[in-house]
Amino acid sequence: MPPSPDGFDGNPIRVLVVEDHPILSLALGELLASDERLIVLDSVDTGTAACTHPRIHDVDVALVDIGLPDVDGVAVMRALRRRNPNLRVVIMSGSGHGDAAEDALAEGAHAYLEKGALHESIAETIVAAAREPHRLTR
Repeated sequence: MPPSPDGFDGNPIRVLVVEDHPILSLALGELLASDERLIVLDSVDTGTAACTHPRIHDVDVALVDIGLPDVDGVAVMRALRRRNPNLRVVIMSGSGHGDAAEDALAEGAHAYLEKGALHESIAETIVAAAREPHRLTR
């Protein structure tokens, strides 16, 4: 199948959602499932669960909350990328994490999203991250 004008080749981008708030996690899963370009492989609520996820090698993009209760999102990103060097990471945050967001981008996150604006840009951000060349970290 030839790619569509937006570059979608028919193979969905496999996403892992790492979010500790149950309602937001559920809403993200539903929002992402509504886009044919994406498939949510799993949703976990702690950094530890993400870092030990048995299918991390099947994930294309991890959507990671920067403010997890057990491990900060930047540390989760580093651990996930050690296990899957081709993984793209999109960091998301509520307000008050500006420095951490900058650190995440400097460490190789492919994008940063404010939780308040997720509904507007999340699918496009994940697709763009999946298509972006691998980023080197410090």
